[in-house]
Amino acid sequence: MAAMAETAACDAFIGKWHAREPGMAIAEGFCPGALRLRFRLWGALLSEMREAAFELSDARVVEVKSSWWADELVRTGKGQPRHPLTQALADEIGSDGPWSELARGVAMAASSEARPADAEAAVQSMRSFATAIVRFENALFASSTLENSGQGGSIVADRDSHGVSTAQASAVEADAVQATCVHLLVQRLQTGLRSDDGGRVPLSLLARHRINAAQLVEVQGAPALLEWASTLQALSLASTRFDTTYRAVRTEFDRGELRHLTRIHADLGPSQFSRLAPLHDVWIAWRAARRVRSA
Repeated sequence: MAAMAETAACDAFIGKWHAREPGMAIAEGFCPGALRLRFRLWGALLSEMREAAFELSDARVVEVKSSWWADELVRTGKGQPRHPLTQALADEIGSDGPWSELARGVAMAASSEARPADAEAAVQSMRSFATAIVRFENALFASSTLENSGQGGSIVADRDSHGVSTAQASAVEADAVQATCVHLLVQRLQTGLRSDDGGRVPLSLLARHRINAAQLVEVQGAPALLEWASTLQALSLASTRFDTTYRAVRTEFDRGELRHLTRIHADLGPSQFSRLAPLHDVWIAWRAARRVRSA
């Protein structure tokens, strides 16, 4: 299993992901040792899917790349992976994971409304992809026997053996889906402000501030940008329970980035999302992982 993941091709994709989300490289240390390879492979794969689905500027390229990934995920579910990351993950969890649902999520994200009318529509446009992501993460991490095997300690309690109700499990999944919707919108905000969709900032917000999407990167766009960041922050804070260290930590990093943006005064103009100090990353990751363990 490990040999497959240590190929140069996997390392290149993992390195690309770490360069973009360096805090998650630190967070890996708070995942049980038996699951760290999965953590690394999943982060790199999710980064590639996210980019293909809605982070590229050319709509034709988005269609081609997202279709390729959707097909690759379906093929992986049939035991025919071609990409180094899907090959390595299939070695980890086999072909019976929720690959097809993830494929549908990628395809729906790529075809979703790029100019949402309001905050509700923006979140809804990400919901299918977010739901598929959360369910795949549960299959990859929370439902794994490795988490209760004594290898690195337990992250979460096993649902079956601890009698967690279906209603409770559904509530935890809903929180994770909400947080993942916000995560996807935060990522689009980071990468897409200069794109035609204006980082998917809702049209209602642009209208309220009497600007167009192109003006979001100008000084007059700062109030709208800050309001959207505040809205996303409030939506994220509504999510409190997580089954996996991966989602808990990623959500805390998203909240930190949004807090930073909402503290920027409007007269400074739109800010680039700043990187947190490495020691701050360690604190955030430790706190989020600890919260999952004690849930």
